Amino acid sequence: MPETNRLRLATELETNGASRQIIDRLKASYYDEFSDNSPLELPDIALVDDLLKAGLHEFAARVVNGEFDATAAESAAWAARQKHDHTQGRDNCTRCILDIMELSDAT
Repeated sequence: MPETNRLRLATELETNGASRQIIDRLKASYYDEFSDNSPLELPDIALVDDLLKAGLHEFAARVVNGEFDATAAESAAWAARQKHDHTQGRDNCTRCILDIMELSDAT
């Protein structure tokens, strides 16, 4: 599997003396927006916040500018792993509603 942009960031931070906690979190996908391992609602914001607290302003700016965003392949892999278990039409799920509309248009 190719190296993710977040792992590339971890490698750069290692060579610049960043805290072990941030580096370890990056390697564990803690800050990844398309990771199944991140407990964060807004991982990019948490990453920028942690970088700023550590005085790593240049790296925080690079994250904000999208340099270390997930790739299209990472996004597609995440989307493929998502499950949709809602019962058709019994909630306000947009996907369920669109599925019902598509089915009714087909008949």
